[in-house]
Amino acid sequence: MLSWQPVEESSLLLALRDAFLDKLSLAARAEPLPSGPVSAALDTDVNSKANVDRSSQGAFATPMTVRAGRRHAVRERLLDVRSRHAGNLAIATDALAERIVFEERQGELRATAVAYLSGRHLYQASPEAVPRSAAERAGLRRTVRVTREVIVAGGAFNTPQLLMLSGIGPRDHLAEHGITPLLDLPGVGANLQDRYEVSVVSALGRDFTALAGCTFQDRDDPCLAQWRASPMPAATPYDPTRRPVINFRSMDDGRGGDADVAAMIEAIRSIRSINAKAGLLDSVREEVPGPRVSTDAQLAAWIRREAWGHHASCTAAIGPAGKRGSVLDGRLRVHGTANVRVVDASAFPRIPGLFIMAPTLVLAEKASQDILRAAR
Repeated sequence: MLSWQPVEESSLLLALRDAFLDKLSLAARAEPLPSGPVSAALDTDVNSKANVDRSSQGAFATPMTVRAGRRHAVRERLLDVRSRHAGNLAIATDALAERIVFEERQGELRATAVAYLSGRHLYQASPEAVPRSAAERAGLRRTVRVTREVIVAGGAFNTPQLLMLSGIGPRDHLAEHGITPLLDLPGVGANLQDRYEVSVVSALGRDFTALAGCTFQDRDDPCLAQWRASPMPAATPYDPTRRPVINFRSMDDGRGGDADVAAMIEAIRSIRSINAKAGLLDSVREEVPGPRVSTDAQLAAWIRREAWGHHASCTAAIGPAGKRGSVLDGRLRVHGTANVRVVDASAFPRIPGLFIMAPTLVLAEKASQDILRAAR
């Protein structure tokens, strides 16, 4: 992992405080696995090189991006850099990018500015968003001039939205929404990939002893007080406030949906088997999807209705210039532009086979080296 990103695993002492957690862990390790590589008995790190290289199956401890029990990730990295290099990094919150302003120079588009709106709850994904008139937006509009490069890092949804709003994307699609096409790149917003999951929710006949005393309230919760006492280190439419139209085509795209659903049915049955073993002495009652959802057909229907994902990626993919679907070159620069890069999970041509955070951070480290080389 990167030097600035700590990774910790859940303390084994937590399981020692609760007999049921011990039984659940043992039941998971005893569950038969499908054919294929299996992790070594003592290798509980899902991200170890051996497990990654072999795509190992097994029971693993969940890695967490925390330091001394508190979340520590990109936000903390940015705040740390700003505190140490205040003259080089300014962070503006409550700022919604409208578009990148381009001019054409020697057959390439060069970004000269970024227009954005300054205000709270401007994006309609916010439950507190309210429509703004053109006059109101004009009063909120700000412009940042570009001297070197623009780095777009809006993620799998908002990166292609911003590129389209700026005139970069499928020509016909842009024209359909009243956007003047500057650069015809059909791959912008296409190739969306994700991985899906469902949750099996069960109720126990008694509380976890490891959580004894926790009230889960904002006040007078000893567990919350203990946590706080831990050591802490010093649019597709032509409207940037509107959410883009997103078609996941999940499970029913006619290509891999049936295989994905079958794998998830197998996973649910494994979880039920683990719960049954762990619940021999303790009451474990499945709440969701519930015992009435039992046949393959019933489980498949429930999965198609309830599955969700949070690793959306690949909507501005790296690829050779001229290849259909390609948006970025190997240095993450948008084809046909002189000074715009995309540095986020939308850049992957195929979704990485790991939790999406680590590959994205490695991608960002590579981009930083490319940016520094170009600036010399």
